[in-house]
Amino acid sequence: MPKMVKRKIVNIPRNFLWGSREGSQRIPWVKWKQMCLGVKDSQSFNEALLGKWRWCLFHQYDSLWCRILESKYGGWKDIQDGESSHKSSIWWRVLLKVHWFEQGVEWKIEEGNQTRFWLDKWVGTQTLMEAFPRIFLVANMGSWVGDVWCWDLKWRRRRFGRETTQWEELELLLQDKPLQKGETDSWWWIHETNGIYSVNSAYKVIQNRRNNTHENPPF
Repeated sequence: MPKMVKRKIVNIPRNFLWGSREGSQRIPWVKWKQMCLGVKDSQSFNEALLGKWRWCLFHQYDSLWCRILESKYGGWKDIQDGESSHKSSIWWRVLLKVHWFEQGVEWKIEEGNQTRFWLDKWVGTQTLMEAFPRIFLVANMGSWVGDVWCWDLKWRRRRFGRETTQWEELELLLQDKPLQKGETDSWWWIHETNGIYSVNSAYKVIQNRRNNTHENPPF
């Protein structure tokens, strides 16, 4: 949201509360962020709505509007990778900057065709690249045998020391992650019990992040 637009939106309830009018500015005795009137922060609410767009781009990928955006800008995968071009609209470039979104999303793996093995957080609380940096980028993950996926991790060279330990930990972790052929991977929103993204829960997440980053002074 442009800063000028945000400022005008915030000024509407602020001027109403303090009785300010055009050409007559009243003194605001308390900072607006300290008012506790239940008025949503426009910037945080806008980011929560942008998160909804990202969620729908993934889960409604076969809809007409998603196909149009994919043909023009690249779709949700380009958002995941943070890629844009000089032809991208301002709205699309803003979507790329919603960095908090990934921290609230977990992958529900089925066939695994949508998920990046090392780079997406689909098992555990972090990506496999972060959890097992010494064995990052295995040459081969495995293959389908009929309708059953068989993990068959292969190295490009001989393993040494800590790499062997991480290797055994990774194999043990993957034993409980069977893939289902013919099923589509999906996202799970960790801030809702049903796993479905909501603007309300996203707004609370964004506000909590801002409150933890910028300590507000007392009344």
